[in-house]
Amino acid sequence: MNVPILAPFAYGASGRWLTSSQAHEVFICDGNEDHTVHVIALDGTVAGLRNTDGLVLALDDGGMLYGLDPGTGQRAWVVPVGSGARMLDATETGRWAVVHDGGVSWGEGPQQRGHLSIPEARFARFDPSGQVLAVVDAEGSFRTDALAGSPGPAQALGFAPTGLAHSRLGWWLVSTTRGIFRVPVSGGEPELYLKWGGGSPPEAVACSHNGRLCAFITEGNVVALFGVERDANLGAIVYADRKVGELEFGPQAWLGVGIGLGDGNKIDLLHAHACHRTDPPPDRPRNRWMLQLGYDPAEIAPVFGPPDAAPAPSADPRTQWGANEGTPATGDAPPSAGMHLYAVGLLGIAAFLAYTAVSDWYDDSFMAWLGVGILGVSGLSILLSGLRK
Repeated sequence: MNVPILAPFAYGASGRWLTSSQAHEVFICDGNEDHTVHVIALDGTVAGLRNTDGLVLALDDGGMLYGLDPGTGQRAWVVPVGSGARMLDATETGRWAVVHDGGVSWGEGPQQRGHLSIPEARFARFDPSGQVLAVVDAEGSFRTDALAGSPGPAQALGFAPTGLAHSRLGWWLVSTTRGIFRVPVSGGEPELYLKWGGGSPPEAVACSHNGRLCAFITEGNVVALFGVERDANLGAIVYADRKVGELEFGPQAWLGVGIGLGDGNKIDLLHAHACHRTDPPPDRPRNRWMLQLGYDPAEIAPVFGPPDAAPAPSADPRTQWGANEGTPATGDAPPSAGMHLYAVGLLGIAAFLAYTAVSDWYDDSFMAWLGVGILGVSGLSILLSGLRK
């Protein structure tokens, strides 16, 4: 079973790099300045990306794992890890795990250290220590393995998995075709804490580094935001004309979103409209896209908790906005009606003003500006109505 990620992407706790992909190319973008510093070609199509303290790790669909030096833009090493490679995870210190047709292989640097024979493995994630590896297979069988000890018992979730993440609050999060399960790190029974009622199921679940926020993809172009401790619906980010490939949190409450073609966004969920985009090298086309930020930082802040470090790096915001052409399905805990009215007014105006900021000024007519403002308000009203479900 080989189901590659649509558009592999990496961010990480340090925030030093935003790494995106297009076909066989890896785009390494400076996490502070948001411009691409290197484009590195792999031998096959990119199947996985992770940023570590020293190197960017990249996996191709031919089963080769690459250590890429973000300073020089060169390959530091390349090793084979298994045919049918489809997923990569890694810790900040560089311990890696690759899911392939033969199971899950793990190692450090160019050296493979171990192998788990789980041929139907679909996802694998480390805990923050890098000593425990969780694996879920195509049938929804979940297990954890202490790499220095014996494997734990399998637990049947009963639904096909679509993503796997770790929360420092003491859970593994598994997105499935039925919703999102919380599996206690201590080994307790799985709990379907976010039951999905309809539409496209949640995919590619990711968790903030303090464990309090999770994000996942639905409908292909909607990034939903929820609390982990309780299923607090915190809003959504909608891409009007691009598919979302992979999510990974950066420092604090910064969320990285990969959308393929070497493009991505980083979004500060604690500050209104703090949205930045990656910039390609001068010799590559600068793609444009539209997105909506349908969340209220004032509602996210209490769930996320107090900041635990200095503010994340700043950059020149270059945000592109647009209308929502679909309504995301959501869980059971909606934001307040007052927040809806506030957000519609505020973000409608922001859509109007942002158009003037990001356009190429090819059409300076008042009606064009007014049309974009009306479209932003209408689209966001639909989005926030959907969040009430």
